[in-house]
Amino acid sequence: MCAKVNIEQILNNVDEYYSAKVQTYGAIPQGVDWNSMESQNLRFKQILKVCEGNSGLHHSILDYGCGYGAMADFILANRYQLEYEGLDISAEMIRVARLCHPTMDPNRFHLGPVEGIKADYVVASGIFNVKQGCSENTWQEYIVNTIEKMASMSRLGFSYNILTSWSDEERKRSDLHNADPCWHFDWCKRTFSRQVSLLHDYGL
Repeated sequence: MCAKVNIEQILNNVDEYYSAKVQTYGAIPQGVDWNSMESQNLRFKQILKVCEGNSGLHHSILDYGCGYGAMADFILANRYQLEYEGLDISAEMIRVARLCHPTMDPNRFHLGPVEGIKADYVVASGIFNVKQGCSENTWQEYIVNTIEKMASMSRLGFSYNILTSWSDEERKRSDLHNADPCWHFDWCKRTFSRQVSLLHDYGL
C-alpha cells in the first residue's frame, strides 16, 4: 500500500487540480473535467446500476468525490429512490455544491476525508482518471487504497469507473491513467464479492 505521505501528497494534488477546474468553469461538467453533460450523465447511469434490483426501496448512497453535486441532480431527475450524500476533498467543490443545492441540508455534502460515514451504496465517478505527474505504480496503489475505503464504507455494494487500457492509442495521455479492466474485475472478484459486473459496452 502507499505510504501515508504519498497518499497525502496525491490528495493535495487532486484537491488543487479540481479546485482550479471548478473555479475556472463553475458548476458545469467541465468544472469536474468532463466533456459534456451527456457523457457525464451516461457515466452516472452506468455507475448507478449497482443499485438495480432494489427499485422502490429507499437506500442511502454516498457519492465519493462528489464535485459540485451533479449526481444529486441526476438522481432526483430520474427518480431514483436513494438518499444522497456527497463527499469531496476539495473545499471549493463542497462550497459550490452547497450553493447549487440550497434546498438540501448542507451537511449532506461532506468535506473529506471523514471517518465513520456509512451508506448502503458508495459510488465514485471520475476520481481515478487524472494521475497528473504520479507514477503508474503509485497511482495504482492509491486506487487500491481508495477502493478498499469505499468498500469498507458500503453496506450493500459499491461501484466506480475508470479509463480503460483498451482505449484507442491516440486518446491516451501521459497525465491520465488507463487501467486494465480485467485486472480490476479479477481483483474485485477475489477481494470483495462473487457478485461483480464489468461494464465495457457503453461507448466511453
